[in-house]
Amino acid sequence: MRRPTIYLFIALHLEVALIFAGLTILLFAFLKGGNDSIPIMTNILPASLISFSLGYLAGEYLPWAKLPPWARFWLGLGVFYTIFVISSLLGFYIMGLIYGNLSDDYWRLFYDFFLFTSILILLIGCVLGIYLSKLKKF
Repeated sequence: MRRPTIYLFIALHLEVALIFAGLTILLFAFLKGGNDSIPIMTNILPASLISFSLGYLAGEYLPWAKLPPWARFWLGLGVFYTIFVISSLLGFYIMGLIYGNLSDDYWRLFYDFFLFTSILILLIGCVLGIYLSKLKKF
């Protein structure tokens, strides 16, 4: 595996841990941890599988070595946030397919989750971009 792929995987592990913690906090604050919280936790597995497969493809096939350091920073930040957006949307979509018609509370929870975790995901993406911009060997 190339160095950018390893850095992306480390950042994605942090992302999945943050998503698990964020959903747990929102479930106990918003839905009070009842039986309605089970469908929400099931979307973590498909979302993390999507994240890691997209992270592998981005780390292996993007031309990281040809870019200047400032472009690697912005590309790393953009790729990481894009992976988060795609995996979150597809994870909640898969949850909707599995459990059928969901109430509006679930989609409000998705918007709250997306709003509050996006800020932290961008911070992790900035750290990833800094590490990618400092790479000498690929």
